Amino acid sequence: KMRDTEACVAYHQALGCKYTALGSFKGAWEGDTTTQMFRDFAKEFSPIAKALAAKGVYVGYHNHAAELTRLDDKRWLDVLIDECDESVWFEIDTYWITAGGGDPAAWIDKVAASGKNRIPCVHLKDMDLVPVQKQRMCEVGSGNLNWPRILEACRKANVQWYLVERDSGVLDPFDSLKISLENLHEMGVK
Repeated sequence: KMRDTEACVAYHQALGCKYTALGSFKGAWEGDTTTQMFRDFAKEFSPIAKALAAKGVYVGYHNHAAELTRLDDKRWLDVLIDECDESVWFEIDTYWITAGGGDPAAWIDKVAASGKNRIPCVHLKDMDLVPVQKQRMCEVGSGNLNWPRILEACRKANVQWYLVERDSGVLDPFDSLKISLENLHEMGVK
């Protein structure tokens, strides 16, 4: 394991990348997921993240909609925020929080309140509603998310990296990125 850890650190240092994140874990998308699985994951993930943080590589957790599932007394994302070591940061994905029924700005605020430097990066994606009550990803600032409130939460949380991502969409990816970037500049993000 030490060799894998050292290789991971060396790789990220070579790229000049001090933040990396895990986009879910085995079991988080399966039908038999339990709150205890998230508690167990937090317990296993924390020492790994802490060891990497000591070497200058900070490991986070990237949410999807599933983490907003509520079983027992908490949402699964609450369990991770509360039970992971403070060296674990959280990469809130604005689209997936919304798809899970949450408010992205409220979750950014919650993560920021949970400890120092726990939200250095945010995934910015917008959501457009289309006929037949379906949703789809669209360019940042072109959909239905409350960008003034989201960006204010990001500023208050001292987010360093605004990561525009689009998993799918109707436009060419580069055209999509250009629109998102222009819209973010108009909203005051440089």
